[in-house]
Order: sequence, then structure tokens, then C-alpha cells
Amino acid sequence: ERLGEASRRGGCGQRADSAWPRMRERLSLGETAPRVLRLERPAGAGSARPGSRRTWWRRLLGGALVAATLGALAIGGARMLGTDGAVPAPIRREVVAPRGGRAMLGLPDGTRVVLGPETRLRYAMDDGSAERLVYLDGVAHFHVAADPRRPFVVHAGAGAVQVVGTVFGVRAYADDSVLAVVVAEGRVALRPEGGRMGSGTMLEPGQRGLLGEDGVLRVESAVDVARELGWIEGRLAYDLVPLDAVVRDLERWFDLRIALADSSLAGVRITLTLDAASADAALRRLAAVLDARYTRDGRDVRIGG
Repeated sequence: ERLGEASRRGGCGQRADSAWPRMRERLSLGETAPRVLRLERPAGAGSARPGSRRTWWRRLLGGALVAATLGALAIGGARMLGTDGAVPAPIRREVVAPRGGRAMLGLPDGTRVVLGPETRLRYAMDDGSAERLVYLDGVAHFHVAADPRRPFVVHAGAGAVQVVGTVFGVRAYADDSVLAVVVAEGRVALRPEGGRMGSGTMLEPGQRGLLGEDGVLRVESAVDVARELGWIEGRLAYDLVPLDAVVRDLERWFDLRIALADSSLAGVRITLTLDAASADAALRRLAAVLDARYTRDGRDVRIGG
């Protein structure tokens, strides 16, 4: 209960929220295609202390440093199935955060989204439909604008997340075995893909829902929301996560190719927190936990051996 209350008072939702007023002039929030700000790590960001109020993410949003601005891509004629397999809804725009990059965007309805690396978001928010539909491949943090008349539905992995207005994170990479949803504020309903509109298991602040491809849903309570969603501030946290999953994340975050000298280590579960501002700092920390060494040649990394 204390963790849930803490997430409502000062969790990742409020921290991400505070950055938006400073960016309103950089983002188009109207009915036309929104603009997307690439979040690049500024030089020297590796010196930021994890958890500091002056992390690279916060410095970038609050400072004058602006990387290339990308327009959302129009996808002519592309269509996706609507909720419950009804009339297909047109997907007019697609935004992609590449490997090694992140993106922040405002949707036409006022919803704000932070995309993690190697993430794709597709949406059609201005078509006058009864629902606000988005399709996610990857990881994202949503602050949904409240609209009781038009539910906001995120289709990702094996399921769908339905909300009216709230703050939450969704992770659904193609190589993940489960769809993970962490709630910071408000409530969301998590259901298997194809489930009836309005159905699903309700998740409260401080809870995480894990939905497998087999449709089995597991709910965890008293989750440390700030830790789970810390990636928006440049912290990657893992609790008993298989090493190969951590390696895949580091490859996405730093655009690396990582090989394990001993493939039997892939399934070893580790617990650690990494600073995503520096590839070498993250690799050193991981190698120390494994009691191993690593070598790096450009994008190619070998751990152990």
C-alpha cells in the first residue's frame, strides 16, 4: 500500500509530467501529424549519478539541447483490425524509436508518450471513432488524456490495455514471453487480445500485470513503480531476470552486438540496476556482477572468455 501511494504522489508519472510544459513549443499537439523529439544522450552524460535530479534525461528535457525532430510517418492504406475484430481501423501514422534512441511525442488527443529504444507505435487518433486505438511493439510510458466517452486502448503483444485516463508503462517486445503492464496512476483493464471491450482484469496503482501468450494473467502487487519505470530517467533495473534478456536490452539501448563466451550463462538470473547513460559503465557493472571481463570493439562486445 505504501508503494502504491508513493507512486501516486511522486512516481514516474509526475516526473515525466513535469518535463512537458518546457517542451510544448517543440511539440505539435494538434490534429496534424505530431512532432517527435529524439532523446539523445548529451556528451558527458555518463557522469550523472543514477537517480539524480540531473540525469541526462532530465537535463535534455530542461535544457536547450535539441536533437533532430522527426515527423510522424503517414502510412497510406495500411489497416489493422479494430477492437473485438470489428470494422478495421485505419492506422495513419507510425513513430519509430531506433536502437540506441528514445522518443517523446504528444498524440492529437493530448496523451503523452515516451518510447524506449527499438519501439514502434502506430495510431489513428483523429478518425472520429468511439475508441482511441494505438498499437505498440516495444516499450512505452503513457500518460493518457482523460476522455470518458472514448476509451484509450493499447494493443500490444498477446493482449490489450484499456483505460480512460491514467499513467502506466507497457512492455511487449517481439522476443518477450509476456506482455507486462505497470500502473503508476489510475486504473487499467488488461485482457487477452480479442477479448470483449470493457472486460479484463483491473490493475491498480502499484500493481503489475503479466499476460502470457497462452492467455494466463498473473498480477503482482506492491511493485516498486519508480524502479520498474525508471528507464524513462535512464535507469535499467532487473530483479532475477535471465542474463540473455538483460543482454537483449543492452543491445537495444546502446545499439550493440553482445556475445556471451559461455552460452550456459544465458539462463542465469541476475539482479542489478544499470545506468543507461553510458554503455561502458553498464557493461562494467554487468561484468562485475558476473565476475567476468568484457572486451569491446566498436559495436561488438564479448562478455567472458
